[in-house]
Amino acid sequence: MKNREFMEYLERKELEKGVEALEKKALEDKLMEMPELEDADPEKVNKYTRASKYDGKAIYCPKCNTLNRVYHFTWSAITCGGCKGMVDKTDWNLTK
Repeated sequence: MKNREFMEYLERKELEKGVEALEKKALEDKLMEMPELEDADPEKVNKYTRASKYDGKAIYCPKCNTLNRVYHFTWSAITCGGCKGMVDKTDWNLTK
């Protein structure tokens, strides 16, 4: 009976390792898909910035660099989904 329990334990551990590996791979793939911010003077949102009706526009928080997607710019400040801070429209960074 002890060998059977031990074998079941090993199988569970192998499954957990497999799930962790899949989660790590998915996270790496997601990070590879994200556009990178350039360190040198990122483009800011201004009064001429427009967003696509269907695809929206990807913008980055200047405080935490979290990617946020907006579908219009009829706001003066918006809460960041990452740091939960209120950020003025003209402070947000655009993707290139």
